Amino acid sequence: MAFVDRVTVDGTLTTRNGEDGTADAWGRVVPPGGVDTVGVLRATTRLTETIPLTIGGFPIALGRVHNVNAYYPLWGKFPVLRTVSDS
Repeated sequence: MAFVDRVTVDGTLTTRNGEDGTADAWGRVVPPGGVDTVGVLRATTRLTETIPLTIGGFPIALGRVHNVNAYYPLWGKFPVLRTVSDS
């Protein structure tokens, strides 16, 4: 399920589009300083943000993509590892 949101940031109307997380992998990770492994489920989410601006009378749109991989332990509510990439 996707979502669309319109918010105002510093007086500029912004559109955000995103997707629900997709659980796409299962495996094991070793926590820092740990010896034992933890079974985890990877959930991937993506947020796309577009900020329309007018500079010098010309309309432009700034874009940003936010990708998150979160690794949840069995029965866990919070991830034990989370990686984020922005563009």
